Amino acid sequence: MIVLRGIPFESHCEYHVAPIVGRAWVAYVPNARVVGISKLARVVEAFAKRLQIQERLTAQIAQVIQDRLGAAERMLGCFRDNCVTRQEFLALVE
Repeated sequence: MIVLRGIPFESHCEYHVAPIVGRAWVAYVPNARVVGISKLARVVEAFAKRLQIQERLTAQIAQVIQDRLGAAERMLGCFRDNCVTRQEFLALVE
């Protein structure tokens, strides 16, 4: 499991243009490809630059990781289906 914790991001709500400031925790279980952790931070940054709502932001980040890397992930894949993998991730981000 590849985990990157506490990626800082700033975005703006698409409805109110109010700032959204937070940290993202991203994890994926590699399938055939592995990327460096800087790429994961860039994915978060790229989607955060757009006007967003938080729920869509997290869904877009997870979807692109799954689509591009063939990862089993968004609480998608093995994070949703395998409670041991899910608990391992949740323990790492506490």
